Amino acid sequence: MSDQAVLDHETGLVWLRNPVESFVPFGTASDTCNANIYAGRLGWRLPALNELYSLVDESLDDNLPDGLPFQDVSGGPYWTTTPNRGDGQLMQTIALFGGFYEELAKPRYGTDAFSVAAAWCVRGPGGGYFVDRPDEQPAWTRTLAADNAGDTCNSARFECVLGGIGALDRETGLVWDRDPSAALRDWDSAFNNCLVRTVGGRKGWRLPTAAELGSIVDPSVPAPDIMLPPGHPFTVAGVRFWSSTEGTSSSANAYYVDFSIPDTEELSKISSSARAWCVRGGSTSGN
Repeated sequence: MSDQAVLDHETGLVWLRNPVESFVPFGTASDTCNANIYAGRLGWRLPALNELYSLVDESLDDNLPDGLPFQDVSGGPYWTTTPNRGDGQLMQTIALFGGFYEELAKPRYGTDAFSVAAAWCVRGPGGGYFVDRPDEQPAWTRTLAADNAGDTCNSARFECVLGGIGALDRETGLVWDRDPSAALRDWDSAFNNCLVRTVGGRKGWRLPTAAELGSIVDPSVPAPDIMLPPGHPFTVAGVRFWSSTEGTSSSANAYYVDFSIPDTEELSKISSSARAWCVRGGSTSGN
Protein backbone atom coordinates (compact mmCIF):
# COMPACT_ATOMS: atom_id res chain seq x y z
CA MET A 1 0.00 0.00 0.00
CA SER A 2 2.71 2.45 -1.07
CA ASP A 3 4.48 1.90 2.28
CA GLN A 4 1.63 3.66 4.10
CA ALA A 5 0.65 0.49 5.95
CA VAL A 6 2.43 -2.34 7.75
CA LEU A 7 1.56 -6.04 7.66
CA ASP A 8 2.15 -7.93 10.92
CA HIS A 9 3.01 -11.49 9.95
CA GLU A 10 2.21 -12.75 13.45
CA THR A 11 -1.44 -11.69 13.33
CA GLY A 12 -2.25 -10.98 9.69
CA LEU A 13 -3.39 -7.48 10.66
CA VAL A 14 -2.50 -4.42 8.57
CA TRP A 15 -1.72 -1.26 10.57
CA LEU A 16 -1.36 2.33 9.48
CA ARG A 17 2.33 3.12 9.49
CA ASN A 18 1.62 6.53 11.02
CA PRO A 19 -1.05 6.43 13.74
CA VAL A 20 -3.54 9.28 13.84
CA GLU A 21 -1.99 11.31 16.64
CA SER A 22 -4.80 13.71 17.52
CA PHE A 23 -6.24 13.02 20.96
CA VAL A 24 -10.00 12.89 20.49
CA PRO A 25 -13.15 11.36 22.08
CA PHE A 26 -14.01 7.74 21.26
CA GLY A 27 -16.72 8.59 18.72
CA THR A 28 -14.41 10.87 16.75
CA ALA A 29 -11.62 8.27 16.80
CA SER A 30 -14.00 5.58 15.53
CA ASP A 31 -15.23 7.84 12.73
CA THR A 32 -11.63 8.70 11.83
CA CYS A 33 -10.89 5.07 11.06
CA ASN A 34 -14.28 4.00 9.64
CA ALA A 35 -14.90 6.87 7.26
CA ASN A 36 -11.49 7.91 5.92
CA ILE A 37 -9.43 6.68 2.98
CA TYR A 38 -5.89 5.62 3.90
CA ALA A 39 -3.42 4.08 1.45
CA GLY A 40 -6.14 4.28 -1.24
CA ARG A 41 -8.57 2.08 0.70
CA LEU A 42 -11.53 2.28 3.04
CA GLY A 43 -12.17 -0.61 5.43
CA TRP A 44 -10.16 0.65 8.42
CA ARG A 45 -11.34 0.42 12.04
CA LEU A 46 -10.20 0.88 15.63
CA PRO A 47 -8.49 -2.23 16.99
CA ALA A 48 -9.74 -4.45 19.78
CA LEU A 49 -7.71 -4.47 23.00
CA ASN A 50 -6.00 -7.79 22.24
CA GLU A 51 -5.14 -6.60 18.72
CA LEU A 52 -3.45 -3.40 19.89
CA TYR A 53 -1.76 -5.26 22.73
CA SER A 54 -0.25 -7.63 20.14
CA LEU A 55 2.14 -4.80 19.20
CA VAL A 56 3.42 -4.38 22.76
CA ASP A 57 6.81 -5.79 23.80
CA GLU A 58 7.03 -5.24 27.55
CA SER A 59 10.75 -6.15 27.67
CA LEU A 60 11.61 -2.86 25.95
CA ASP A 61 11.51 0.67 27.33
CA ASP A 62 9.13 1.97 24.67
CA ASN A 63 7.10 -1.28 24.61
CA LEU A 64 7.32 -1.60 20.84
CA PRO A 65 9.35 -4.30 19.04
CA ASP A 66 12.90 -3.54 17.95
CA GLY A 67 13.19 -2.71 14.26
CA LEU A 68 9.60 -1.53 14.09
CA PRO A 69 8.54 0.10 10.80
CA PHE A 70 6.08 2.53 12.39
CA GLN A 71 6.57 6.27 12.43
CA ASP A 72 5.54 9.06 14.82
CA VAL A 73 4.16 6.75 17.49
CA SER A 74 3.40 8.58 20.73
CA GLY A 75 3.13 7.07 24.18
CA GLY A 76 -0.62 7.00 23.90
CA PRO A 77 -3.17 6.37 25.20
CA TYR A 78 -4.81 4.77 22.16
CA TRP A 79 -8.47 3.85 21.92
CA THR A 80 -9.63 0.26 21.47
CA THR A 81 -13.14 -1.09 20.84
CA THR A 82 -13.05 -3.29 23.96
CA PRO A 83 -15.45 -2.05 26.66
CA ASN A 84 -15.36 -2.57 30.39
CA ARG A 85 -17.36 -5.73 31.06
CA GLY A 86 -19.50 -4.06 33.64
CA ASP A 87 -19.93 -0.63 32.06
CA GLY A 88 -20.13 -0.25 28.29
CA GLN A 89 -19.47 3.48 28.60
CA LEU A 90 -15.89 2.79 29.70
CA MET A 91 -13.50 1.75 26.92
CA GLN A 92 -10.08 0.15 27.28
CA THR A 93 -7.06 2.14 26.09
CA ILE A 94 -3.35 1.31 25.91
CA ALA A 95 -0.51 3.70 26.70
CA LEU A 96 2.40 2.22 24.76
CA PHE A 97 5.28 3.91 26.54
CA GLY A 98 4.81 2.17 29.84
CA GLY A 99 2.88 -0.79 28.49
CA PHE A 100 -0.20 -0.31 30.65
CA TYR A 101 -3.83 -0.08 29.83
CA GLU A 102 -6.54 1.96 31.47
CA GLU A 103 -10.20 2.65 31.04
CA LEU A 104 -11.48 5.97 29.75
CA ALA A 105 -15.06 7.17 29.60
CA LYS A 106 -16.68 6.78 26.20
CA PRO A 107 -18.22 10.20 25.57
CA ARG A 108 -19.86 10.04 22.20
CA TYR A 109 -18.43 13.32 20.89
CA GLY A 110 -17.71 15.24 24.08
CA THR A 111 -14.76 17.46 24.88
CA ASP A 112 -13.77 16.10 28.30
CA ALA A 113 -9.98 16.45 28.31
CA PHE A 114 -9.69 13.39 30.54
CA SER A 115 -11.54 11.13 28.10
CA VAL A 116 -9.55 11.56 24.90
CA ALA A 117 -7.02 9.28 23.23
CA ALA A 118 -5.41 8.69 19.85
CA ALA A 119 -6.54 6.40 17.02
CA TRP A 120 -4.31 3.72 15.51
CA CYS A 121 -6.35 2.34 12.62
CA VAL A 122 -6.11 -1.30 11.59
CA ARG A 123 -7.43 -3.32 8.67
CA GLY A 124 -8.43 -6.95 8.44
CA PRO A 125 -9.82 -9.58 10.78
CA GLY A 126 -7.22 -11.19 13.01
CA GLY A 127 -5.58 -14.13 11.25
CA GLY A 128 -7.53 -13.57 8.02
CA TYR A 129 -5.95 -16.54 6.23
CA PHE A 130 -7.01 -19.06 3.60
CA VAL A 131 -6.27 -22.39 5.24
CA ASP A 132 -6.24 -24.28 1.94
CA ARG A 133 -4.32 -21.57 0.02
CA PRO A 134 -1.09 -21.02 1.96
CA ASP A 135 0.49 -19.17 -0.97
CA GLU A 136 -2.17 -16.44 -0.57
CA GLN A 137 -1.75 -15.80 3.17
CA PRO A 138 -2.48 -13.30 4.56
CA ALA A 139 -5.17 -11.57 2.53
CA TRP A 140 -5.82 -8.01 3.71
CA THR A 141 -2.45 -6.63 2.64
CA ARG A 142 -2.97 -7.12 -1.10
CA THR A 143 -4.58 -4.92 -3.74
CA LEU A 144 -5.76 -7.09 -6.63
CA ALA A 145 -7.38 -6.22 -9.95
CA ALA A 146 -11.01 -7.26 -10.47
CA ASP A 147 -11.11 -6.66 -14.24
CA ASN A 148 -10.38 -9.71 -16.39
CA ALA A 149 -11.55 -9.03 -19.94
CA GLY A 150 -15.21 -9.32 -19.00
CA ASP A 151 -14.84 -12.56 -17.02
CA THR A 152 -16.22 -11.28 -13.72
CA CYS A 153 -15.99 -14.67 -12.00
CA ASN A 154 -12.31 -15.30 -12.63
CA SER A 155 -10.24 -12.22 -11.91
CA ALA A 156 -7.16 -11.85 -9.73
CA ARG A 157 -9.43 -10.49 -6.99
CA PHE A 158 -12.79 -12.24 -7.27
CA GLU A 159 -13.79 -15.88 -7.74
CA CYS A 160 -17.40 -17.05 -7.96
CA VAL A 161 -18.10 -19.80 -5.41
CA LEU A 162 -21.02 -21.76 -3.94
CA GLY A 163 -22.37 -22.60 -7.37
CA GLY A 164 -21.89 -19.04 -8.60
CA ILE A 165 -24.14 -17.54 -5.92
CA GLY A 166 -21.31 -16.19 -3.77
CA ALA A 167 -18.11 -14.29 -4.61
CA LEU A 168 -14.82 -14.82 -2.79
CA ASP A 169 -12.79 -11.63 -2.40
CA ARG A 170 -9.14 -12.73 -2.36
CA GLU A 171 -8.08 -9.39 -0.88
CA THR A 172 -9.91 -10.10 2.37
CA GLY A 173 -10.96 -13.75 2.33
CA LEU A 174 -14.63 -12.75 2.72
CA VAL A 175 -17.40 -14.39 0.69
CA TRP A 176 -20.14 -12.00 -0.46
CA ASP A 177 -23.63 -12.63 -1.78
CA ARG A 178 -23.35 -11.84 -5.50
CA ASP A 179 -26.93 -10.55 -5.68
CA PRO A 180 -27.68 -8.56 -2.49
CA SER A 181 -31.33 -7.96 -1.72
CA ALA A 182 -32.84 -4.81 -3.23
CA ALA A 183 -35.43 -4.54 -0.44
CA LEU A 184 -35.18 -1.57 1.90
CA ARG A 185 -35.34 -2.68 5.54
CA ASP A 186 -34.87 -1.39 9.05
CA TRP A 187 -31.74 -2.63 10.81
CA ASP A 188 -33.34 -5.52 12.70
CA SER A 189 -34.93 -6.84 9.52
CA ALA A 190 -31.62 -6.56 7.64
CA PHE A 191 -29.76 -8.34 10.46
CA ASN A 192 -32.31 -11.18 10.55
CA ASN A 193 -32.40 -11.39 6.75
CA CYS A 194 -28.74 -12.36 6.70
CA LEU A 195 -28.95 -14.53 9.82
CA VAL A 196 -31.61 -16.85 8.36
CA ARG A 197 -30.51 -16.54 4.73
CA THR A 198 -29.38 -19.56 2.71
CA VAL A 199 -27.06 -18.65 -0.18
CA GLY A 200 -25.40 -21.28 -2.37
CA GLY A 201 -26.77 -24.02 -0.11
CA ARG A 202 -25.04 -22.51 2.94
CA LYS A 203 -26.12 -20.68 6.05
CA GLY A 204 -23.73 -18.78 8.33
CA TRP A 205 -24.30 -15.41 6.67
CA ARG A 206 -24.34 -12.11 8.55
CA LEU A 207 -24.40 -8.34 8.12
CA PRO A 208 -20.85 -7.10 7.46
CA THR A 209 -19.10 -4.60 9.68
CA ALA A 210 -18.59 -1.06 8.38
CA ALA A 211 -14.92 -1.85 7.80
CA GLU A 212 -15.79 -4.95 5.77
CA LEU A 213 -18.29 -3.05 3.61
CA GLY A 214 -15.66 -0.36 3.12
CA SER A 215 -13.18 -2.98 1.91
CA ILE A 216 -15.11 -3.48 -1.36
CA VAL A 217 -15.54 0.24 -2.06
CA ASP A 218 -13.32 1.52 -4.85
CA PRO A 219 -12.87 5.28 -4.20
CA SER A 220 -11.33 5.76 -7.66
CA VAL A 221 -14.67 5.09 -9.42
CA PRO A 222 -16.24 8.48 -10.29
CA ALA A 223 -19.67 9.41 -8.95
CA PRO A 224 -22.50 8.80 -9.62
CA ASP A 225 -21.44 5.26 -10.59
CA ILE A 226 -21.59 2.61 -7.86
CA MET A 227 -18.10 2.61 -6.38
CA LEU A 228 -17.26 -1.06 -6.79
CA PRO A 229 -14.03 -2.31 -8.42
CA PRO A 230 -14.28 -2.36 -12.24
CA GLY A 231 -15.01 -5.91 -13.39
CA HIS A 232 -16.69 -6.91 -10.10
CA PRO A 233 -19.07 -9.93 -10.16
CA PHE A 234 -22.00 -8.37 -8.26
CA THR A 235 -25.52 -7.36 -9.27
CA VAL A 236 -26.28 -4.41 -7.03
CA ALA A 237 -29.57 -2.51 -6.93
CA GLY A 238 -29.17 0.54 -4.72
CA VAL A 239 -26.19 2.12 -3.02
CA ARG A 240 -26.90 2.30 0.72
CA PHE A 241 -26.26 -0.80 2.86
CA TRP A 242 -26.50 -1.49 6.58
CA SER A 243 -23.48 -2.60 8.59
CA SER A 244 -23.44 -4.44 11.92
CA THR A 245 -21.34 -1.65 13.47
CA GLU A 246 -23.12 0.20 16.26
CA GLY A 247 -23.32 3.97 15.98
CA THR A 248 -21.00 6.01 18.14
CA SER A 249 -23.54 8.77 18.81
CA SER A 250 -26.20 6.32 20.01
CA SER A 251 -26.58 2.56 20.44
CA ALA A 252 -29.94 2.98 18.68
CA ASN A 253 -28.02 3.78 15.48
CA ALA A 254 -25.86 1.70 13.15
CA TYR A 255 -23.42 2.69 10.44
CA TYR A 256 -24.30 2.35 6.78
CA VAL A 257 -22.07 2.58 3.71
CA ASP A 258 -23.19 4.53 0.65
CA PHE A 259 -21.46 3.19 -2.47
CA SER A 260 -22.21 6.29 -4.53
CA ILE A 261 -20.25 8.86 -2.51
CA PRO A 262 -18.58 6.89 -0.71
CA ASP A 263 -19.79 7.71 2.76
CA THR A 264 -20.02 6.03 6.15
CA GLU A 265 -22.50 7.55 8.57
CA GLU A 266 -25.12 6.58 11.14
CA LEU A 267 -28.81 5.83 10.69
CA SER A 268 -31.51 5.04 13.23
CA LYS A 269 -31.95 1.27 13.41
CA ILE A 270 -35.71 1.70 13.80
CA SER A 271 -36.82 4.66 11.72
CA SER A 272 -34.34 4.44 8.81
CA SER A 273 -34.02 1.97 6.00
CA ALA A 274 -31.20 0.56 3.89
CA ARG A 275 -30.35 -2.71 2.17
CA ALA A 276 -28.73 -5.88 3.47
CA TRP A 277 -25.59 -7.23 1.77
CA CYS A 278 -24.81 -10.52 3.45
CA VAL A 279 -21.26 -11.79 3.95
CA ARG A 280 -19.73 -15.04 5.17
CA GLY A 281 -16.45 -15.61 7.01
CA GLY A 282 -14.05 -13.20 8.67
CA SER A 283 -14.84 -11.24 11.80
CA THR A 284 -18.12 -11.69 13.64
CA SER A 285 -17.59 -8.56 15.71
CA GLY A 286 -19.78 -5.51 15.20
CA ASN A 287 -16.81 -3.17 15.60
